[in-house]
Amino acid sequence: MADLNFRPEFPEIMGVLNVTPDSFSDGGRWNNPEAGIEHAKQMVKDGATIIDIGGEATSPHAGDIVPAEEWDRVKPFIDALVAWRQEPDTPSFLISLDTYHAETARKGIEAGVDIENDVTGGRGDPQMLATIADCGVPYILQHGRGVGRAMNAAAHYDDVTHEVVEELKASLDRALTAGIKEENICLDPGYGFSKIGLQDWQLAAQLREVFSLGYPVMVGVSRKRFLRSLAPDEQDNTLLDVATAVMSSYFAHFPVWCIRVHNVAATRVALDVVKRIRQNQRHD
Repeated sequence: MADLNFRPEFPEIMGVLNVTPDSFSDGGRWNNPEAGIEHAKQMVKDGATIIDIGGEATSPHAGDIVPAEEWDRVKPFIDALVAWRQEPDTPSFLISLDTYHAETARKGIEAGVDIENDVTGGRGDPQMLATIADCGVPYILQHGRGVGRAMNAAAHYDDVTHEVVEELKASLDRALTAGIKEENICLDPGYGFSKIGLQDWQLAAQLREVFSLGYPVMVGVSRKRFLRSLAPDEQDNTLLDVATAVMSSYFAHFPVWCIRVHNVAATRVALDVVKRIRQNQRHD
């Protein structure tokens, strides 16, 4: 099991490795094992301390796949990264598996995955919470109301932040009842998942309320739809990565455990800027 510090002095960076043909951001670019593994290695060299491997796209326009197909997609990448980190002089990093399927999660853990990242908060598969409890690994529990095409239809809130916090609290209760240990749980407010328009901006502005639950928090806004509204005509993600880096520096002012991004180098520089400023502040 990973020796995971859920309360670092500064946010960890989780690099996104989509190995799907239909990811909203970079679909098909990294699903070739040779290219994807080299990309993962570069993200670690750029400063990622966690690589999050995803084999099923979860955007509103993505289609569903069965666990067996998902496992066939992610297995070569897990095996290669597990082998690479055992080599001399490899930087230290952890492997996260982005899945809501219990079968995939268990196989991943058996293959060497350290963290399970579930965008459904245990709702996507009735066996997921029990599987995580049995395996005893760290679990990222995300807020959402369905995945794929069901997300946008569920994005109705009177007070988005209050309702996200209350629904995370209910998911926490289910996770704890299933036997997952408190120290293994991290929360994700789920930017872009069943949230549209101003809702993501409001949730970002009011992030402090999520910490009221007393658990570590991961955030993932990288290249999400609400940032794309700032550069609607962009084709290559350059401005989206700038916006993501700015958001990362904003989140660094909270006790965030981890920031999940596609462009690790840009966020690493943004966080280093914040760190340098803090180091040179007067304390008199």
